[in-house]
Amino acid sequence: MIKVGDYFNIKRGNAKNISKRQNSITNNAVRLLSSSSTNNGGNIMVEPNKLDTVFSHCITVNNNGSVGHVFYHPYIFIASADVTVMIPKDGHKVSLQEGLFLKVILEKQTRQKFAYGFKISNSRLKDLRIDLPTINGVINWHEMSDQIDTYLSLESASLLKTNNKNANILDLNSRKWKLIRLGDIADVFSGSDLPKTDRFSGSIPFIGSSSQKNGLTDFIQKIEGQRNTFAKNVISVNRNGSVGYAFYHPYEAYFSGDTRYLVLKNIVLTKEIGIFISTAISQQKKQFGYGFKLGTARLTDLLINLPILKENNNTPDFKFMNDYIRSLPNADLL
Repeated sequence: MIKVGDYFNIKRGNAKNISKRQNSITNNAVRLLSSSSTNNGGNIMVEPNKLDTVFSHCITVNNNGSVGHVFYHPYIFIASADVTVMIPKDGHKVSLQEGLFLKVILEKQTRQKFAYGFKISNSRLKDLRIDLPTINGVINWHEMSDQIDTYLSLESASLLKTNNKNANILDLNSRKWKLIRLGDIADVFSGSDLPKTDRFSGSIPFIGSSSQKNGLTDFIQKIEGQRNTFAKNVISVNRNGSVGYAFYHPYEAYFSGDTRYLVLKNIVLTKEIGIFISTAISQQKKQFGYGFKLGTARLTDLLINLPILKENNNTPDFKFMNDYIRSLPNADLL
């Protein structure tokens, strides 16, 4: 175990008025980092001014906002004061492999020990102890790089490879499209509230109103007396929270009161059709929000754009939906 402050210089970013900075595509533009947890800490390019400290090839730690998130940056960047920059005292230029190693090791500590109410000051980060390989009292950068290379080579060898080709993707414009009332092709069922205090940890997915992880927010077990809002091979739609997001569920799951789930009429729901229709529903989510929720009645009357049969303008072409998803790259790995 080493103490961070013994091996790294700790500096705060000093970019100011970041909300007023304009995105730039000039050759002088550099990455602007804030305390975001996504897009490697920042997603706009700006031209630094004379007062901005410029960094590159080093690690950053969010000390505010999304506290504890760590990122490696192989490019030139500037940062706000909500971002702390770690620079090796030995002058080493951190490589991609070393950066990934440091990110994992640091976040094991920073994501657990710190939060918005207990932020990462310079002194707290300097005193943080992390497990890094050393040799003769100095950081063994080579060992870090070797460990990541070994891990990545094993992961790459185990990855499945698609046989689908871009050239074989079906053309969406080869079919006529029409707005179809959702209630005409599916029955809508309400989920049921199940407070966290009434849940027992288990293996059955609990579907909440999240926009991520296919809507999954917990794992529970069936308990005698629970309301029966368990279902399988259905499409969920968020009524509340991240309103309007839709997901396909081939597995049995419990659907919360913040969701509705759909059972298609007169057709077997394949995973390909489920993915196609859930995408079409999610494309309508901008109509709704926290103040205009997507309840059963609105969802039943929701119009979604679907391909239709040439011989019947009122019937969705479910076979085309199925075949289109199957034609996409990586679809053969579903």
